[in-house]
Amino acid sequence: MSLELSKEIEQPQSQRLSSLLRNQKFLLLWVASIFSGLSFSIYFLTKSWYVVDELGLKTFLGVVLMAMTVPRVLLMMIGGVLADRFRRSTIMFCSLITRSVLLFGMFILQFLGVINIWTLIGFAFCIGILDAFFWPANYAILPSIVKKDHLTRANSFLQSTNHLTLIIGPMIAGWFITITAYEWIFVTIMCLLIIGAILIFRVKEPFDKPETKRLPSPLKDLTEGYSYLRHSPVLLSLMWTSVFVNFFITGPGTMAIPLIVEERLKGDPLELSYLESTIAGGLILGAIMIGIINLRSKRGLLIIIRLTVMGVAIALLGQVASLWQAIFVLAILGMGISIGDIPARAVVQEKTDSDKIGRVMGMMSTASSGLIPLSYGMTSVTLSLNLSISSILLYCGSFVILFSFFVLWKFDKLRSLE
Repeated sequence: MSLELSKEIEQPQSQRLSSLLRNQKFLLLWVASIFSGLSFSIYFLTKSWYVVDELGLKTFLGVVLMAMTVPRVLLMMIGGVLADRFRRSTIMFCSLITRSVLLFGMFILQFLGVINIWTLIGFAFCIGILDAFFWPANYAILPSIVKKDHLTRANSFLQSTNHLTLIIGPMIAGWFITITAYEWIFVTIMCLLIIGAILIFRVKEPFDKPETKRLPSPLKDLTEGYSYLRHSPVLLSLMWTSVFVNFFITGPGTMAIPLIVEERLKGDPLELSYLESTIAGGLILGAIMIGIINLRSKRGLLIIIRLTVMGVAIALLGQVASLWQAIFVLAILGMGISIGDIPARAVVQEKTDSDKIGRVMGMMSTASSGLIPLSYGMTSVTLSLNLSISSILLYCGSFVILFSFFVLWKFDKLRSLE
């Protein structure tokens, strides 16, 4: 253990948090994430309810989600290359400001009354393209403004705040849907995006521009990043674990919540907002726990254990018969996500060279997100074949539980990760 790390551990927790909050660039990133997080959560619930309730096309919900995730998957590696070549805050600014333009377009079309399912699919596709450039830059920016031994706590702090927006955002969206027209919700989202873009533009993190001779060769950059990732057993183990979780939990789970509200609970947008907010509450609680502990050992074992917990939770989600049962299960699921994801992200940031972190994050995100469109598609297909969402979630949860035992048995590098 290094002397610097030892001193960090010996510092009082309040002093360590205070030093983080005195970091102006981190504060700008934090406040920007509040506005961008609110914009995303309000947009996501509004879009989902518009498809399920306003258009009455619940089987198309998976298609809309696929339209957003497919371009993200296909272009994420290119986004990673750009994150290593250009200032990451500038990339994030361009993505947010362009999204605000798209939301203005949705406002105009909704005001004219011409939005249909194909319009929503088209906008989802465009937002997916922007996400492909936003997220690698977002994942890669933190190590350039925060010390390495602060990364776990900084990730926990940001994730807690971001997840809080997932509580507030759906509540705002559910309230807006009940009292106002959809076009004014789109205007609200647009304003949040503009504020977030202005704040992130001011971060201006330290950035060493690559030599000009490298710029004409993005393929070489991708090859170099792939080789770096392939020769790291820990990064590969984390990537494949994420792949499995995203296919069997993220896809079906994302689609399940509005369907459970409508089919099993016979609820309304407010009940949907309660459930969306509950999983966010679990995410926050898990993030706070990790931030307080600042875990520096047995992180691999923790990541594996959370797989089992998430498998049980997703299986039980399909069996709920009341609102309080759904709230309890989603809270557990949210905690499991944070307790595994935050240490995993910190490990990647710690163990990846700074000049390759954009590409590594992009490739890992591409691999882990690559099966999400297929997961959405398979869920939509099985729903169209009259298989209930309850059965789908039960099968998915069972597969995740079995996979967690397989990982514990076979992924020795991950199991022994400190």
